[in-house]
Amino acid sequence: MDKFKNKRKRSPNTDASNSEHVGVPIKKKKKESKALVKGVPSESVEEDFPRSSTSLLTPLEIKQLHQKAKQDVTEEKTSKETKVKRMQMAPLKAVSKAKKMKHSHDIKFPSPKHLQEGLLLLGIVKEVRDYEVYVSLPFNLQGKITHAGVSDIITELIKQSSSEDTETSLPSLSHLFYCGQYIICSTLRKDGTFVEVTVNPSVINQRLTTRAVFKGMVLPGWVESVEEHGYLISFGIEGLKGFLRKKDSAQCIRQHFNGHTLRAGQVCQFLITSTLNLKALGVSIDPALVNTALVKSNDIHSFNAILPGAVVIVTVNELLSNAMTVKLLGGFEGIVHCRHLPGTSVDCSDFQTKSKAKARLLWVDRAEKLIGLSMKVPIVEGSHFKCDDLEMGTIVESAEITYQEGAHALLLNLSGTHSGYAPISAVYEDICEKFDKKHKVGSKHNCRVVSFNLVDCSVIVSLKQSVLNEPFISYKDIQPGDIVTGTVSSHGSFGMVVQVNRFIHGLCPTVHLADSKLKHPEKKWEKGSEVKCRVLSVDASKQQLLLTHKKKLVDSTYPILARYESAQPGGLHQGVVRMVNGRGCSVWFYGNVRGWADRSDLGQPGITDPTTVFQVGQVVTCQIVSCQPEEKKLQLSFEIGVTPVIKPLTSGDIVTLSVEAILPEGISLRSQEGEVAFLPRSHLSDELSSCEAILSAHQTRYESTLDKGKVYKLDDVLVVCGKLPTRHVLVTCKDSLIKEAKEKKIVQDFSQFKAGRVLSGFVRNSAQFGCFVEFPGNFVGLAPNKYLKDEFVSDGRGVYADGQSVRAKVVEMDREKQRLLVTLRPGDLTPQLKMEHSARSPAKEKNLPSAKSPEATGLVTAKVTKVNLKRGILMNIGPKRNGSIHVTDVNDDFSKCSLKHFKEGDFLRCIVLSKEDKYYVLSLRQSKVGVATGDTPPAAIVDPEVNDISEISEDSVIRGIVKDSTPQGIFVWLGRNLCGRIKFANLADRFVEKPMEVHETGDVVTVKVISIKEKKIELSARLSHIDPEAAKELYESKRKKKDSEDVDDMQKATDSDLEGDSGVESVHSVEEALLVDEEVVIQPKTSYLDVGRFDWNRSREKERESDEDISNGDDDNEAPQKQTKRSKRQKRSIQRLEEQKIYETEMSFLEADRLPETSDDYERLVTSHPNNSSVWIQYILYFLMSADVKKAKAIAERALTVTAFDMENERLNIWVVLLNLENLYGTEESLASVFKSALMQNNQEKLYWKMVMIYVKSGKHDKADSLYKTMIKKFKDNTKVWVGYCEFLMRGNNLEVARTILERSFKSLPKSQHIDIIVKFAEFEYKYGDASRGQTLFENVLTNYPKRLDVWSRYLDQLIKHSSVESIRIVFERAIQLKLSARKMKFFFKRYLEFERQHGTADTVGSVKNKAETFVKSDEVSIQ
Repeated sequence: MDKFKNKRKRSPNTDASNSEHVGVPIKKKKKESKALVKGVPSESVEEDFPRSSTSLLTPLEIKQLHQKAKQDVTEEKTSKETKVKRMQMAPLKAVSKAKKMKHSHDIKFPSPKHLQEGLLLLGIVKEVRDYEVYVSLPFNLQGKITHAGVSDIITELIKQSSSEDTETSLPSLSHLFYCGQYIICSTLRKDGTFVEVTVNPSVINQRLTTRAVFKGMVLPGWVESVEEHGYLISFGIEGLKGFLRKKDSAQCIRQHFNGHTLRAGQVCQFLITSTLNLKALGVSIDPALVNTALVKSNDIHSFNAILPGAVVIVTVNELLSNAMTVKLLGGFEGIVHCRHLPGTSVDCSDFQTKSKAKARLLWVDRAEKLIGLSMKVPIVEGSHFKCDDLEMGTIVESAEITYQEGAHALLLNLSGTHSGYAPISAVYEDICEKFDKKHKVGSKHNCRVVSFNLVDCSVIVSLKQSVLNEPFISYKDIQPGDIVTGTVSSHGSFGMVVQVNRFIHGLCPTVHLADSKLKHPEKKWEKGSEVKCRVLSVDASKQQLLLTHKKKLVDSTYPILARYESAQPGGLHQGVVRMVNGRGCSVWFYGNVRGWADRSDLGQPGITDPTTVFQVGQVVTCQIVSCQPEEKKLQLSFEIGVTPVIKPLTSGDIVTLSVEAILPEGISLRSQEGEVAFLPRSHLSDELSSCEAILSAHQTRYESTLDKGKVYKLDDVLVVCGKLPTRHVLVTCKDSLIKEAKEKKIVQDFSQFKAGRVLSGFVRNSAQFGCFVEFPGNFVGLAPNKYLKDEFVSDGRGVYADGQSVRAKVVEMDREKQRLLVTLRPGDLTPQLKMEHSARSPAKEKNLPSAKSPEATGLVTAKVTKVNLKRGILMNIGPKRNGSIHVTDVNDDFSKCSLKHFKEGDFLRCIVLSKEDKYYVLSLRQSKVGVATGDTPPAAIVDPEVNDISEISEDSVIRGIVKDSTPQGIFVWLGRNLCGRIKFANLADRFVEKPMEVHETGDVVTVKVISIKEKKIELSARLSHIDPEAAKELYESKRKKKDSEDVDDMQKATDSDLEGDSGVESVHSVEEALLVDEEVVIQPKTSYLDVGRFDWNRSREKERESDEDISNGDDDNEAPQKQTKRSKRQKRSIQRLEEQKIYETEMSFLEADRLPETSDDYERLVTSHPNNSSVWIQYILYFLMSADVKKAKAIAERALTVTAFDMENERLNIWVVLLNLENLYGTEESLASVFKSALMQNNQEKLYWKMVMIYVKSGKHDKADSLYKTMIKKFKDNTKVWVGYCEFLMRGNNLEVARTILERSFKSLPKSQHIDIIVKFAEFEYKYGDASRGQTLFENVLTNYPKRLDVWSRYLDQLIKHSSVESIRIVFERAIQLKLSARKMKFFFKRYLEFERQHGTADTVGSVKNKAETFVKSDEVSIQ
């Protein structure tokens, strides 16, 4: 490959550059050629005689030189002719070997091992799902596309769905792509067996410019918007757009998208048909044109303009062993791998150098400047690879190996026209690095078709014996009723996705997950769990597989009814209730077979409402009454005929049963009385590893017995459970259970269980919290995690296998609920071993750290001596060696650090971290213990260790464990030696009545570090501190919940209380109580509060006047007045006046319409009406009148604490008053703080509007502009916000900015609102801007929507206000010529007549009337 690069970089004037090195000028080529003709090289002349111009040779020497030059020329011509003849006669292979052809292994073709990010590949869509698209890529690569890799529009939708409260629905990928579609991909990363790729044109075209685009170029792009007559296309290139006409895309849409129009964000390959306008390129998506477009050499001028998928004419340059190099596009070099030659041949010698051929670009490596091409006929022609004679799962016998591609893959001859490709991973069961002699060229092997690569035009096969034996490879291999085993892939609202094998996946609908409805199925079957299902239906064409996990159906022995033709009257089948109503039930069997049972046939005499007895998803056994296969009708009955009496098999019986069938899951048996039993595979032996071999042996014996015409029987079979809903009996061949049955130790009744009794059983199933152990007689006990092993177990899954034989000891019993608690720990089963182990264990002594080296660490098994819920666990690890496990070292996840399940005497496997004083520091963290034991550590540590104060910082958010609750606060463990405190004020955002009872010892809390001073850590658990956005969302959710209440009725009730109690006339809206954009106007009853109008902007003057009054008052008091002595009569008069005043004051309190005059009056008023904002505002105004701003703010803050939280409008009024106060008298910081707090407790949109009005009326236009910008980002879907911002800018004479904002609004608002905002902006143009622009906007709207009567009305209103009479008449005349309904035309004539009566004459009025009469007559004629 270095040779190719050197050729590419070599200058065309190589000889000239060499001559320049020896002193000959480059420009003198003609002189140089003359010297060569004469036989004297110019280099020699210049070198031998650098300065002399005269020749020193004699004439004889010159003659000899001429003769020798002619002889050399003649010999050279002769050798060339001989060589050409030899090449024409000899085969090309011999010439290739003679030339010692260079191998192409040094060229790194795309492969899973040599795959770098940003590699451009040609792909063909192979499979489309709703959320994933699978693509065939060159060299057997498989690509996967998700929503994130489609286009910028889809990526923006993903961001919106993750950031907004409302879920944004993403379009299904099945609507954006179709199978067989040619696409250009860019590699991102490797995801398992797939390569995650992107088709985003912004990524693929990132190196392209507008100059690189030419007519006839195929360029990827996405639909930016859907217009009325076509689609606006974006290519991710700045300054370049395209327009696709709908009529040009109609054929492609009908063929591939079922007639549905293209969607915004959809990616396609576009053929450039016109480049006259770079902002609206003419494009086409016709596959016949796109896939066959030929790129010429003069179209490409740079390497970055080369994209995969282009069809070019190439010239063969050099033949290699397994590839050949070609020249293309006027000098660029490319390479064609032998697998991409035409046909099935891999021999490059079929081509001759300098021969021309057509090829398509497969891959482009921009980093290494490499181009790969394909000459496969289907790829070059843009068609699809077809292989009709081979299908998925087809086994090809004796396929011959024709080529061995190094140590990577094999090529096999499957038929005359198709070749198979088998990577080395599909040849051997184990990992191998090279092929053995068994798989040499010419050998024959059996193989199985597992896939197809549409780009390589090859059939992917596997030689593995396990694949050859696989029962299902394709969906066509599966039939309804088959039992399949798979793993859970994912969960969703639709159900559970099950991966049957690497080729097949199916869906188990929610109704089929279990016999009963489950609320959280994802907790029962986590991802990766193995499940056994039965196939309900399969659609091979759509690759859809429906499964059922209902135990009754999976274990059913009734015949499978998957075809109407198979139904026979009287037959018994099981199905699922699909629909139930008052007339009966619809039952779904398998496939598409449905049946109906009338209400009288439901087996419930006297039933009136079947919905009360049956429910959707219920498994029912029914009998076929009649069948009509042609009409696909089945009549069913739930009344089953008389069945023979079956003697039931009893638990604990040891019986002999006949084998009915041997299945992969076990053996189906039948008793002499005809009762069906089932022996699971795991019950063939106590050793699970031997069960598979035993089942195979039974299979062999069963088949040989059938051949002899005899019945194969099993002796000494123990009945484990004799009653199951499916009438199956569970039996076992486990020796441990049979031995206890023979010794009469089988428990027949729950009363026989006693604490301490040891019994044999088997693991029924496992869960995260423990294992369920079943005993004969259908008794089940639970063994929690702490009773599974002597070591600590965090997850019960995987400790024991399902069906494994175990010995269990009864710990506790609940006789009322018949529940058992058992232990499986060996230490509990063998006490003597436990004591010996706990006393001294030499093996463990070696792992103990030495007391002389406290830093030494090791893995030990220790015994629990004491559990302290506040600190941790005290342990004994040996003689005179004790340790402790801190509560934060119990688990890597604090939520699993509960100490309540630890008891004294438990043995725990832990690791020694260090030694402090006399105690060893121990840990149970899996991240520590797993490293020491060699186990896999957890993928992520939820709560990492924090052992020093330097490891945390202020404002960091971490989790901790509550130590204790005291009157000083709640103390939280953050680490082994770190404890922080949460003050009660920082416990929650709301007031907590009993803070010490909020958290208990051991609770896990998320806190934020507020301060760290002198090793004292102050914490906060307030949500507003930890996550302000989450706090806002929580408040918004509560606010929306309150919106459902009837606020108007509540307000009326409050108002009526006020009027009846104190005569206050409450104001029903914020605008009436406090107008932030004007003066504060309060209008109570005249006999109550006559405060009048208060101007916020004049309150400062009041403050200054009050200061002057105070100073004047001081001057007046400087001259003391003489006090005269009063007589007794005067004193009595004064006393009577004071008593009269007191009496009048007391009587005034009883008056309902009394005006408050003092702060005490207002205090009484707010106490009686704490939720009335108008009363609080009057109180605030009272102090503002006195210029006491500080007191006014205090009253406003107090009002917020007193007013009920659900009185949102009242609280909003008070917040607005407080914002006004801070705006006039506070600082910017204090205003921002109040505004931030207000946003958390109010409707944000309303508060933003109030705040922007405050800024506008106070003259702070810069602040208002900044706030408007925030609003159009935060509420970009609200038309009112955009209109308000535009009006604000137009009022401020920022006309161009307002017009830019109008254009921006179109990208955020839905199209249904575009007309409204355009019309509103047109009115602003009339009012604040250019009237001609407003008229243009109205005319454009009416041109496209001439029937919009509301737009006509608003247009006429503006014309009447701002235009001349003649121009208005022209518009009216145009309006009455429209062909609209009579009702709409009546509107125009009425408006026209009113206009002429005001501005016209009697003649013009008469003319309008005549035109109206003419229209009425013509309308009547048309109706007739």
